[in-house]
Amino acid sequence: MSQQEPTEPSLRARLATPRWLLPPVIAAIGIVLIVASSGTVSIIGGGLVAVAVTVAVSLVFLEVGYSEDRARARGEYGPPPGDRDRR
Repeated sequence: MSQQEPTEPSLRARLATPRWLLPPVIAAIGIVLIVASSGTVSIIGGGLVAVAVTVAVSLVFLEVGYSEDRARARGEYGPPPGDRDRR
């Protein structure tokens, strides 16, 4: 019996996870606060938009890290971490 490699999740499956829904929802709430009010509430809305952008950028970096981990596990950067000879 041959052991099959675990399949990598597709881009569609990774984007379908709930973490990608968080930034647009936060940004939408912030935009509504900016448009519908003035003063302090408008400033809070701007802060929510900034938080949404920060979370989105963080998720992009997280995805890049996952991609590098998968490449390392496949041995694209040399042997996988468990296969190295100890000196």
